[in-house]
Amino acid sequence: MVVAGVVPTSFVKAEEENTSKNTTEDSLIYKNIKGQCGPQTYFQLEKDGTLRITGTGEIDIEQFDDLQKAEISDKVLKVVMDNEITNIPDGMFKNYKNIKEVELSNGLEIIGKNAFANCKSLKEIVLLKHISKVSDYAFFNCTGLESVYIFCHLTQIQMEVTIKFHVEQLKIMLFTDVII
Repeated sequence: MVVAGVVPTSFVKAEEENTSKNTTEDSLIYKNIKGQCGPQTYFQLEKDGTLRITGTGEIDIEQFDDLQKAEISDKVLKVVMDNEITNIPDGMFKNYKNIKEVELSNGLEIIGKNAFANCKSLKEIVLLKHISKVSDYAFFNCTGLESVYIFCHLTQIQMEVTIKFHVEQLKIMLFTDVII
């Protein structure tokens, strides 16, 4: 559920709710974790391990800190971002070692420093048309990374430090003048 309006930062905290009325051990392991991660952006961790980021505009790492404190990095298997999200802050998914799949926003413009560092299960990444900057070490130590698909005109990228080439057969596909 997305709530319209801006909530003052001092009131923003990750909410935890039991997703089941059952009190078995399995229901105690999973809690629905959701909250706000920017002036108009929200997050929710779903039962299947999908971290869904919704809303519009920028993610504020100061507000996203509530999710970091929820200690769910081992539970996130997939990240899905709404098309109106414009940034991934520095270190946002650093050490989320079980992320296998990322669906970036079509409106994404900036991927911050160390944004996906140490995401060792990540197999491929698709950089879409609006991305103008991929910061240093954005994909550092992503040892499972096999393919990078670039559909954008990056104005600031240092590929050698952005994607640490730990995989000998890393495939980079560059597509220019493609309309997505």
